[in-house]
Amino acid sequence: MLSVILIILRTAGLCVLVLLVLLLVLLVLFLTVPIRYSFSGRAAKEKEADLRVSWFFRLFRLHLRYLDGLSGRAEILWFPVWQLKGEETEACSRDAAEPDAAAEAVEAPEAADREAEVPETISGEVEVPEAADEGAGAGESEAPEPAGSAEACEASDGRVTAGGAPPDWTEKPASGRSRGKERLSEKLMKKKAEFDRLSAFLKEESTVRLERLLLKKLRRILKEILPRKMSGEIRYGAEDPAAVGKFAEAAALLMPLLGERVRMVPEFDQEELFADLTLSGRIRLYVPAFTAVSIWFDRDFQKVRRTYRRFKRRKRGRTAGSSSDADAGEAA
Repeated sequence: MLSVILIILRTAGLCVLVLLVLLLVLLVLFLTVPIRYSFSGRAAKEKEADLRVSWFFRLFRLHLRYLDGLSGRAEILWFPVWQLKGEETEACSRDAAEPDAAAEAVEAPEAADREAEVPETISGEVEVPEAADEGAGAGESEAPEPAGSAEACEASDGRVTAGGAPPDWTEKPASGRSRGKERLSEKLMKKKAEFDRLSAFLKEESTVRLERLLLKKLRRILKEILPRKMSGEIRYGAEDPAAVGKFAEAAALLMPLLGERVRMVPEFDQEELFADLTLSGRIRLYVPAFTAVSIWFDRDFQKVRRTYRRFKRRKRGRTAGSSSDADAGEAA
């Protein structure tokens, strides 16, 4: 009996070990097998673009294409799981236009009926009914009260200004003005203290080291994501040479990224915008995954995170305290 139990436990342990090894292998493949992408586009009188994405030895594929409408297709193990046709956009536009045409067809008979109901005289002029004189005498008999009467200008505290003029509501008691100045000064002092704490926090050594680490990791991620192969040509031009010069200044910012792989051709004698680009690259998921893990377990990041959480709790407590003080003042 004991031997049977040991055999069952050994078999179960082997099965669990095999499953763990398979999961580990799948995790390694998931992180190391790159996601490959390629893009080709052309912008002239007609715009055309094509994007292809594949992963896991082309077992997962995605193809998007734009030419007079967006179309796409996704496949897993050569079986389509999602499909988008460009003809669907035209069908949707036709369906959206049909209700408008139906509404116009319904409104046309109603407008004709309204025009038929308008009475006309023999000479062809439209009869306009005379306005009823009922209530005219009553309206004339009720004269509005003068705006400068003493009752209309009476203030809430019983004061009436001389000559029936409205009181100056901008005048406030000295005590109210002093309280307003005190509250404003308190708010300004609190904002200044928060700004000083924030500036001191940003100047700490841990914060500076964390900024350098984040910039380093960001450059690593961008190096992984940006395309490795790129070729093409961009021609731009305008009738105004100044506009071409401004566009050239903007294009010069992209030269470190594009290098000599993409030709930038300015045209000073005609207005033109033409682009033909082809690029491809890959993304390995272990790079952003390991970057996030390394940043999370960094001592400076944890210190900055704790400081930020304390700052938020302190600010939330001050906000709750100020609201409770305001409620107590209103109740008093």
